[in-house]
Amino acid sequence: MKKLFALVLAMNALLLSSCNQQGTKETTSSTEETMITVTTSATETTIPQITPDQLPKPDEIRLKDDHYAWYEGFVPKYRSIYFGFSGTIGDLGEFVPIHGDKTDEMEMANYVRYNNIRKEDFIAAVQKDYELCLWRGEDIYDEGAELPNPDIIYTFDNEIINAYYRRENPVVPEKYKTYESYEEYLKANP
Repeated sequence: MKKLFALVLAMNALLLSSCNQQGTKETTSSTEETMITVTTSATETTIPQITPDQLPKPDEIRLKDDHYAWYEGFVPKYRSIYFGFSGTIGDLGEFVPIHGDKTDEMEMANYVRYNNIRKEDFIAAVQKDYELCLWRGEDIYDEGAELPNPDIIYTFDNEIINAYYRRENPVVPEKYKTYESYEEYLKANP
């Protein structure tokens, strides 16, 4: 029991130290991709900056085969990211309760609208969640570790969002407009 307690304390210390890490941006001339260098007192790790166009496409996501999270073999219409979120994104605003009959509205998109979260802040949170996935050894091509696509969510168009996050035959729109915030969307679409 003492060993378990010591392990939990060590893990918490590691997580807290990772929250206090300093990050600096640098561009490498050979690959021309943006990198983030995270420096701790003991090690230095370089993590690629992930952008919306580098996220896996919907048809590249490996869907969960075991539906342990679903009732009696029920397979939902949308991938699991559609129904909730956690990680750094959850720290950007106030929790929004589920809203009754609106079952065809992505919970995260509703959260972004309700809290008027700026796209820039959302992208920074997705980057932090990406770094957490790498640290935990998760693959963002797996449904359970899928990261949200800010370009899709910031269309604020439920039809586009719903088509993109469907489990079966997802659709990546050819053309769409994104906004920097829900407030900007409302101004453009009175």
